[in-house]
Amino acid sequence: MRKITLRQRLGYAFDNTMSRGAVSLVGWLAVATLLLIVLFSVIVLAAGIAPASAGGHKPGVFRQLFNTFVHALDSGAIGGDSGHWPFIVLMICLTIAGLLIVSALIGVISTGLDEKLQELRKGRSFVRSRERSHPSSSVGRTRSSRSCPSSRSPTKTSAVRPS
Repeated sequence: MRKITLRQRLGYAFDNTMSRGAVSLVGWLAVATLLLIVLFSVIVLAAGIAPASAGGHKPGVFRQLFNTFVHALDSGAIGGDSGHWPFIVLMICLTIAGLLIVSALIGVISTGLDEKLQELRKGRSFVRSRERSHPSSSVGRTRSSRSCPSSRSPTKTSAVRPS
């Protein structure tokens, strides 16, 4: 028997989470965003290229994480940047990567909502059935499909969509 490699196990685990739907995809996009923020923050702090504030101090770790977060999710943040060109180029790269993640997030949410709407259009939500009355039967009797399985025959029941 062939030995399963770590790469195959990780690939299988990743495929399983991807197949779970929109919620897991949003989770993976959140993880990708966090990794992007941490990576770019480490690069800026390690290279020391962050511009100094008005008081002359360079941002600390948490402030740089926040600044990087804003650049990743808000493309307008790049307009107010000052500093040397290595910092500006790095923030432009971060903004482009952030735009790709945000656009993927919008696509996942849109697809998830569309799938849910399609599921609701199929009519698989709660269904109430009513007994059809014949002229000779008593008027006003209704049965729930939960309480009486025999009332599900097509001649006696009809589906009523909840409003």
